[in-house]
Amino acid sequence: MKLLFLGDVMGRAGRAAVTERLPKLRDAWKLDFVVVNAENASNGVGLTSAHAKTLLDAGADCLTLGDHAFDQRE
Repeated sequence: MKLLFLGDVMGRAGRAAVTERLPKLRDAWKLDFVVVNAENASNGVGLTSAHAKTLLDAGADCLTLGDHAFDQRE
């Protein structure tokens, strides 16, 4: 089984990197499961539902969170 763990996706630049590169990596490396730490994916603090959907649609199977998980109002 091939796993990929991506640590601390940070803000717009981090989301862009994941959405641009993850689909190609999944194919090239024949990944079975991808874990993305997304606690800072929304403006560097927390995670919104829209940004979570973006990361999941890009190919993440699971999003992990941390102490900033609920810093976004929504």
